[in-house]
Amino acid sequence: MIFGNPGITCDGTYSNFAIVIEHLTADFYSLNLCIDIQMIPPHLAYNMKSMFAAPLTDRDIFEIQSPALFHLSDKELMIALAKQYFSEWKVEERIRLGLQPMLYTPAKIEEYEESVYDDSYFDFENFVDYLWDIEPHEYGDKGWYPFIINHKNETKLVILHISRNPKNLDDYPEDLKEYERFFNADKSPKQPKYFDEHYWSVKVIKMKTAEMLSVVDEAYDYLFSTVKTSGLD
Repeated sequence: MIFGNPGITCDGTYSNFAIVIEHLTADFYSLNLCIDIQMIPPHLAYNMKSMFAAPLTDRDIFEIQSPALFHLSDKELMIALAKQYFSEWKVEERIRLGLQPMLYTPAKIEEYEESVYDDSYFDFENFVDYLWDIEPHEYGDKGWYPFIINHKNETKLVILHISRNPKNLDDYPEDLKEYERFFNADKSPKQPKYFDEHYWSVKVIKMKTAEMLSVVDEAYDYLFSTVKTSGLD
């Protein structure tokens, strides 16, 4: 079942948004987002039906007003959210500053690891949660993260994707694979790019908040309404 409009608008002012639900087996359903004809995530995001109740009824996240974030460019918004949510941001920051390891030695790797696991930069006291946690395993565990950013009566749905295994590393020694951003298979240094598109991507759409919530409500009613018009889901 498709709720909303998965196509592309004619005037280009607002992107189209849909929720796609499939009844798989027994209590298992899949719930994917569809943005301008693109399925997110690209595989079936399935779980027990009950797991989708909380994200489909979460209205608090659509009430948080974030004008500063809302007016950022797509890439600036991706970086701002990455800084707040993902330890991988610290890897990118070291690349930006030119502080990535240049020698594959125990001392240099230890120095790098200590810097990456330092969380002193994180502002726990002023944390605001923008993550729309639809389903943790098929979304987050596979690198797909939807965020909700609101301003007045408009909402931006931000889909941030992290490719944590972007390529085949069969030619790498096992202990070098996690450092392939910085080194070739022969341990010679690379010149990594800041927020390299092979590792990070973002898709941002803008909608009227009420229109997006209408789609969300339709999806919830399909899953959890006790009134059935037929014997089929």
